[in-house]
Amino acid sequence: MTDKSGVVVLIECEDGAPVPMSTELLGLARSLADKTGGSVTALALGSGIAGAGDILVAHGADRVYLADDPIFTPYQADAWMAVLVETLRDLAPAAVLAGHGAVGADLAPRLAFRLESAAVTDCIAVSAEGGGLTFTRPCYGGKAHEVASTFQIADVTRPLWSVGLICDSGLNVVFAKDYAKDLEMDEVGQILEV
Repeated sequence: MTDKSGVVVLIECEDGAPVPMSTELLGLARSLADKTGGSVTALALGSGIAGAGDILVAHGADRVYLADDPIFTPYQADAWMAVLVETLRDLAPAAVLAGHGAVGADLAPRLAFRLESAAVTDCIAVSAEGGGLTFTRPCYGGKAHEVASTFQIADVTRPLWSVGLICDSGLNVVFAKDYAKDLEMDEVGQILEV
């Protein structure tokens, strides 16, 4: 199930719902995927998040993976890594986006190492150019900007700067809970594809 032009967004949840930063990233991912012809996949881990799928699709996800198990809340890198690495290897997306919060800042370099990729942190802009993605981040104390195009995992600080809006209500997205299936991921948790 590889999608070399797809974008995966790592979703952070609180009280069973995605945090605003994660839904903003879905808007950015949707904009990028529309330009590159790829899809947007939301990947959320937590406890009591079974109802988050509808929200994630409404904000731009084409496909949603939910790992709903008490082991994922609160965030513990070791528990999350087992599921994320296996799922991301299977999906093989063009890019993985994570919010620049405590979870995303911790996950980005760990995932990059385990996936033999690279991470760019503190991004202020992500754009689709020439069929690929470019990532912009501040350097030299914010006096200059660095633009990189070889990275796969990005830790995005300010997603709305790039998008201007969270979600286009005219998206043609199909969401069918009836087609959800359980995928077992070792003994760590349960992944639900919706």
